[in-house]
Amino acid sequence: MDKKHMTGILVLAVCAVMATGAYAFGGFGMGQGNDAMRQALEANDIGAFREAVSNSITEEMFGHMAQRFETRQAIQDALEANNYEAWAEAIESRPKITDFVTEDNFERYAAMLEARNNGDLETAREIAEELGLPFGMGRFMNHPRGIKNGFGKNQAWQGIGEDS
Repeated sequence: MDKKHMTGILVLAVCAVMATGAYAFGGFGMGQGNDAMRQALEANDIGAFREAVSNSITEEMFGHMAQRFETRQAIQDALEANNYEAWAEAIESRPKITDFVTEDNFERYAAMLEARNNGDLETAREIAEELGLPFGMGRFMNHPRGIKNGFGKNQAWQGIGEDS
């Protein structure tokens, strides 16, 4: 299994743990948490926690996580291939970014993301300004590490218009 697939599986597992952790403590607006997860955490019992987590993941939750993974992977693949058409198709659920990124400036957008991935925030900020992208737009953009796109690769401004 290649590194990209292993990373995806690992991230999916982390998402599942985070989602179920939020659920265990009353997240997702349910008000009631998962008692088995809470008890396992209180008892510091990893085996019981794993069992509670696996029992709490619904088919619907898994489907949503798998769809998000597929979408993010399509976005990352399109960026790496410098393929505007594939990127535009992959981000159609987040149309606000297309207010700033067009086929004409897509290469600069990809360069901005690459600079961001490489930790060159100054270059990323300069390109963002050139594109008219407000620095800090999207979730966690004021955080020094930015948001994650492609699971493990920091991608500035990718989350613009994200539903969740």
